[in-house]
Amino acid sequence: MQRLTAMDPPESCSEMLRNMLNLSETELRVYRLLLSSDGQRVSDVAKQVGRDRSSIQRALKNLMSAGLTKRQTETIKDGGYYYAYDAVPPAQVKRELARCIEDWHESLLDSLSRFEEEMEGSLD
Repeated sequence: MQRLTAMDPPESCSEMLRNMLNLSETELRVYRLLLSSDGQRVSDVAKQVGRDRSSIQRALKNLMSAGLTKRQTETIKDGGYYYAYDAVPPAQVKRELARCIEDWHESLLDSLSRFEEEMEGSLD
């Protein structure tokens, strides 16, 4: 029987974040940019990252879905509004990732407890 090996651990925290949350390199760059500056507009982020507005809007939408960014509505003095984006602090993201890993681990152990029963059971 071939020896079973564990999955390779990520080489960096960035790789872990990309893999666990299915982030693109651009999304990770946007998150890291938002960590260094508060209340960024889409156009500001696009200039700093060197991507078009629509790519940045998609990236921000995905980052919000992943729980890595928050959006506020800012009012313009002469009328109108814009959205400003902030990064969720790394410590908060770390706690959430740790919780997800623990939940996944418990789920794997639960599945493993039924291993023999499922493998030896009927093929239906």
